[in-house]
Amino acid sequence: MPETLKLSSTAVSIYVVLMAERQILASSEIAALLRVKQLDSTALGQLRKLDLLSVSKKGRENGYELSEEGWRRCFDILTAPTTARGAASNALFVVLNGLQRGLVGRAIGPKNFFVPSDDGNKGHTSETVHTSDAQQQVRETYTKLSRHPGDWVPLADLREALGQYEQAEIDAALESLAKNPHVYLIPWDNRKALRQRDHDAAFHFGGDDNHALRIEEI
Repeated sequence: MPETLKLSSTAVSIYVVLMAERQILASSEIAALLRVKQLDSTALGQLRKLDLLSVSKKGRENGYELSEEGWRRCFDILTAPTTARGAASNALFVVLNGLQRGLVGRAIGPKNFFVPSDDGNKGHTSETVHTSDAQQQVRETYTKLSRHPGDWVPLADLREALGQYEQAEIDAALESLAKNPHVYLIPWDNRKALRQRDHDAAFHFGGDDNHALRIEEI
């Protein structure tokens, strides 16, 4: 990792909160999640100087989220040497290193792994009928379409095979399934390779239009 990306443990803590929450957070919201009275201005300055944060206004406060550079350098930060001291801080970096290994091993980018938290949607349940049945059918159809366990299956193929269900039912099933730790949705990186049927079948979730589904065996 480049020398200029060495960060204090406090700076990494702020970074991790923004990575996990994946949305704009006001200064007070970040402080509350870290259980501190106010954010360390020096740590914020480190992140801003390296262009790892995007800054905007949220109410009367500054709002922060990871910049494109922040997401791009995610693996560098997760495995960076730090000035951490104490068992709790060191344990955090053990977990971050484990997270990095897990994401790399499963070929998943951090931006696709973390789902934006949304307090306004907590407790929301879909009113679409047959959602549970649709979830089971999605799982079974995924198994039929996948070439091997853990394969990426295009949503276009999945929707075509589940033609008996309304799009809203499949969307609700995908949303529920994606909250499980062994289910993944991703957008194709090569957008030029997408056909119209892929665009039509895309499912918007986690801030992206996703085009493929993966279900790991437990």
